[in-house]
Amino acid sequence: MGWDARNGFKEAGGRFICLIDGDGQIPPEDIISVYEKIKSDKLDFVTTYRVQRGDSLLRKVNSYTYNIAFRILFPRVRVKDANSKPKILLKRHIPECALQPMTGF
Repeated sequence: MGWDARNGFKEAGGRFICLIDGDGQIPPEDIISVYEKIKSDKLDFVTTYRVQRGDSLLRKVNSYTYNIAFRILFPRVRVKDANSKPKILLKRHIPECALQPMTGF
């Protein structure tokens, strides 16, 4: 996890954690739809997927490779794009190791 996400996990006081990138590809209003979905369907995790990507070829290849690795490592988690955001999950599912302060840098 990136330093910013880990610190956000640690500081978040609510029941849900929502992640979204700040690169402008995803409108912040999309957070509302993932929040409504997790609440209405009583789910533990909701993510989106990108129909069109505004990424460079290298970034697309990296994402494709990451998604293949994700599917191999987590075959029971069915997502189209593990990198896509926004995504929202119950805070209780964040591993304890992700909530610890980062040291040694």
